[in-house]
Amino acid sequence: MFLFFSITPLIRLLPALLAVCASLLAACQTSATSSQSDSFEVSADSIHVTTHTYATKGEELELDIYRKVRSEERLRGAVIFVHGGGFYAGTRKEDNIAHFCDSLARSGYVAINMDYRLFLKGESFHCDQPIARKIQAFATAANDIRSATLWILDHADTLRIDADAIFLAGSSAGAEAALHAAYWTSEQHQETGAVLPADFRFRGIMAFAGALEDDELITPENALPTLLYHGSCDPLVPYDYDIHHYCPENTPGALPLYGSYALYRRLREVDAPVRLVTRCGGKHGSAVSPIENDIPDILRFLRLCMNRQTFTEHEVRYVGKNNCRHGNWSHCD
Repeated sequence: MFLFFSITPLIRLLPALLAVCASLLAACQTSATSSQSDSFEVSADSIHVTTHTYATKGEELELDIYRKVRSEERLRGAVIFVHGGGFYAGTRKEDNIAHFCDSLARSGYVAINMDYRLFLKGESFHCDQPIARKIQAFATAANDIRSATLWILDHADTLRIDADAIFLAGSSAGAEAALHAAYWTSEQHQETGAVLPADFRFRGIMAFAGALEDDELITPENALPTLLYHGSCDPLVPYDYDIHHYCPENTPGALPLYGSYALYRRLREVDAPVRLVTRCGGKHGSAVSPIENDIPDILRFLRLCMNRQTFTEHEVRYVGKNNCRHGNWSHCD
């Protein structure tokens, strides 16, 4: 037996069915776009990288600026990144730094990757290096960070940078330099010629395996929103308060510093927004792992700061055995 039926009614319904499908597809696309914008803005636009000389101090000091090719009217936040290297080595021309800056630019920020003078070039930052020269290495790099910041402020309109939304970030020595640039006064800074405007304030700071000479430099009046990453077993930059490189106390370079866990406690004391990521068992890899593996977390921090939200967070990650040579912490057990 054969059954016969007419397809004419189905043909008549076809336009309505197509309209329903189109509506459903548009809704799905809208939902996906909304979900993405809730996390961070990502663009497929090409990124334009330009190199500029921001100062000449016996040598030309350069910075690279990463930003979207497409011109936009609205001002954008900016992130100044300072590379590591112990104040005697290192360069801004590293692939992981370039990738990090590219990611920031694609996410709607202007990324600035800067050079600075290596005061201890050809030497070291080890225990035989006198404390006074270590402090001068901090001061030299911090002075250059301030010079770069002044250059950025002078060119903010051209670069479409919001002068009220400039962040500092650094790895290892770069983190130490950034922290001192942010918190040393001009007198403590020990070098002249790079004084920031009295009403200028960084929007926030990101320090990856960094430390500060004195945690009381941070006050309720000058405390900045801060993102910290540090390995609890870092053998170079102390995670808490201790001597840099864990030098013996009787050596010329026995410089005590306040590492990320000490700074976290201080920032909580002064009621400043702070997020610490402790990599339990981690060593000095926390100097670079955030810019390689934690860009979404960095973008979240930037967004919180841009929205002037408050937060106090301590995330503990287990990346190795909790058998540090220079102390252990209960939150890593």
